[in-house]
Amino acid sequence: MPAGEAEVTEEQRAELAQVREARLEALETLDKHPFWAEQQDRHEAWMALRTAVKA
Repeated sequence: MPAGEAEVTEEQRAELAQVREARLEALETLDKHPFWAEQQDRHEAWMALRTAVKA
């Protein structure tokens, strides 16, 4: 195996798949929230939410 590369186990692949699925479900839930239907500029609203979270 070349330097800087690592072997990924099947257990790690399965865990990654589970985490990706959970992330996708969370994003879909967020996307379906009625808040977004009220926004004229979704990007601006998303950036405002990010700013509020960081405050």
